[in-house]
Amino acid sequence: MDYKINNIINGNEVTSSSKETFKSVNPANTEDTLSEFPLADKNDVQKAIKAAHEAFPDWAGTSAIKRADVLYNLIYLVQKNKDALARLITREIGKTFLAAQKEVDAAVQALKHFSGAANRISGETIPANNPEAFTYTLKEPLGVVGAIAPFNFPLGIAVYKIAPAMLAGNTVVFKPAPDASCISYELMKLFSRSRAS
Repeated sequence: MDYKINNIINGNEVTSSSKETFKSVNPANTEDTLSEFPLADKNDVQKAIKAAHEAFPDWAGTSAIKRADVLYNLIYLVQKNKDALARLITREIGKTFLAAQKEVDAAVQALKHFSGAANRISGETIPANNPEAFTYTLKEPLGVVGAIAPFNFPLGIAVYKIAPAMLAGNTVVFKPAPDASCISYELMKLFSRSRAS
């Protein structure tokens, strides 16, 4: 087993209130246990939602350009760790190394797209039928967003869900597939590092 992991809440590792765990196992070699993870329960989810709710006003008040800087920093970190991330995807999910590398590349391309969209967040105000009516569009974040990713494209789909939500000013509670816990944990560590950069 490589390491034992805790939940990440508000960028910090937190033990699960359930004290129960599950193991992430290499599908190509079931004797190869990658890690042991906490089995989060309702209390853990509530802690994560509370933390995301408390972080929301500051994050929503951050300019879209500064929010994009976090994603931009993440691009560098993902690219720097490309082979290590691809090896982990291969070992945990069972993809070929080439397919895993392509998933990392796709995640980088998505991050480039989303970070570049910060100054293009737009919308359309449709005129009212009544010419005396004043209409406008107000863009504001929704709040706390839940994101769930499947095991078969764990890095890419996590990025596709989390990055645009964060760019729009929302905070995110992320629930990865149990079979993709290691790669998801590593991505969350990179997100935390990109925010600190």
